[in-house]
Amino acid sequence: MSKYNAKGDKVEQIKYDNSGTQKERMVYEYTADGKCTAEIKYDEFNKLEKKTVIEYNSFGKRAKETTYDAKGKVKSQKKVEYITE
Repeated sequence: MSKYNAKGDKVEQIKYDNSGTQKERMVYEYTADGKCTAEIKYDEFNKLEKKTVIEYNSFGKRAKETTYDAKGKVKSQKKVEYITE
């Protein structure tokens, strides 16, 4: 099941198993202009698993993604580079 804001951006997605029990929940945060700035994952008990913070470059493209565990410790970082010709 997915929920969207007035702009049409997905703000929440819940996945269920065949018996209807929640398996995970994702929450998405956006800037005023519609860029996703965070993806937050919760487990079947709505306990925080991880949060990915997304940063953009001056061209509006994804530049960096930092994923934190439930305690706020950095789990991973991904930097994105674009090659232009």
